[in-house]
Amino acid sequence: MSSAVTAAVIAAVVSIAVAAGSVGVTFLTTRASLRRDHDRQEAEFRRAMTARLYDRRVEVYPELFQITEAFRRSRLSAAADLRAHLAQALARVDEWHASEGGLMLSSAAYEHMIELRLAVRRYLGEPDDSDLLDQIRGDIWLGKGRLRASMRADLGLLYDEDRETA
Repeated sequence: MSSAVTAAVIAAVVSIAVAAGSVGVTFLTTRASLRRDHDRQEAEFRRAMTARLYDRRVEVYPELFQITEAFRRSRLSAAADLRAHLAQALARVDEWHASEGGLMLSSAAYEHMIELRLAVRRYLGEPDDSDLLDQIRGDIWLGKGRLRASMRADLGLLYDEDRETA
């Protein structure tokens, strides 16, 4: 083989290697760029949805705060017929939950609402002479406080995805 042919073969192999390397690098950088764009768009979408959820919570939560006013210690103590008072307040909580409000609760707020509802139902199911009534009444008051605290936390966290990654 002549030196001219050898030089041409070497030049061809080098050209093919450079072209393959260039295609590989371009492929990897394009793929990384597309991944970054996708992640950025997904984060923007989640942020927009979180902002919308936050706005709806700001509109809906005040009603549940007002409803849970019935479970304040002073309201429980001042009720002439505590069972009727609790049954009426529980019905309002259930009505709020069955509406759009139930969709807005975070998982923590939902769990605390369930605890409050169960405590009220336990009270309503106890006989009038039960020794547990005072304890359950305290559980109702604590449940109201936990629910309200978790609702306040929901309203204080505008960007949940930022908190999850921190």
